[in-house]
Amino acid sequence: MNAVRGLLDFIARLVQDHRPDDLVACMDFDWRPAWRVALIPTYKAHRVAEEAPEGPGWTGRRCRTPSPRRSR
Repeated sequence: MNAVRGLLDFIARLVQDHRPDDLVACMDFDWRPAWRVALIPTYKAHRVAEEAPEGPGWTGRRCRTPSPRRSR
């Protein structure tokens, strides 16, 4: 839980300091990248792959919410 709070605080600070028009959040589902496995074959070998949750924000499609400051 502290990691989530830290990440959200960090993002909030960046938004406050830089006032971006848009914000993008990405997830890397490649939890066992081939280049790392090539270097260290046991890299995360003990982990079991899980199904990605279904629903909004988890479909792999681009989601966009227009910025309230941007005129159309």
